[in-house]
Amino acid sequence: MTMRLIDFFDQGVRYHAKKTAFVDSESSYSYGEADTKIHKIAAAIRGNDFDKGTRIGVYSPNSNNAWLALLGLMRAEGIWLPINPKNSVETNVDLTSRFETKILFYDSCFNQEVEEIQSAVPTIAQFVCINGEGAIGTNLADFVDGQPEFHEIGEPETNELAAIFPTGGTTGKSKGVLMNHEALETFASNYHGHFQYKEDSVHLVVAPMTHSAGIMGCLHVRRQNIWH
Repeated sequence: MTMRLIDFFDQGVRYHAKKTAFVDSESSYSYGEADTKIHKIAAAIRGNDFDKGTRIGVYSPNSNNAWLALLGLMRAEGIWLPINPKNSVETNVDLTSRFETKILFYDSCFNQEVEEIQSAVPTIAQFVCINGEGAIGTNLADFVDGQPEFHEIGEPETNELAAIFPTGGTTGKSKGVLMNHEALETFASNYHGHFQYKEDSVHLVVAPMTHSAGIMGCLHVRRQNIWH
């Protein structure tokens, strides 16, 4: 059976619930603490009538909240659309529109940009600010309020999409690279076959999580690591 990215995190919870999972300048979460928040995010997504396969953007600098949103949408069986903070607003308007984004999780530092996206992409049905009150939509606390602390994920399907990554380095519009869970599982298996962990290893995510750093970061959640 295919292991999905959220299954790797579940392994980390199972074996290292009290170990630190995520650290940034604002907060720190153990695997167990993060797991509860991730389940509630997933339950809120599905509880608001967004189905499996819903395309969900995360528009944020690297942060604990952004990782929680990413893993929450994975548990909800959504498809991750990484929204590059370095892009122009025009580019992100184009990508969110063409890739049929239905939910956009965003950091309040992009309030102005998100207002422009909302005006230009009316098909986005839900905006959720992940770090307090944002300019539009709802905040994450209200979004998950009253949701259960456990959300049962369904069985994986063949060729089930995990993410759509925009291409770069082209003169035209970005294409969408379809990344399925089988490919990422193979990547993870090869990676862990060569990577030697030490006790309480730290994985420092410096490059934007909207690039390969995000995928590489996801490969570490099965082990006890600190994200920074």
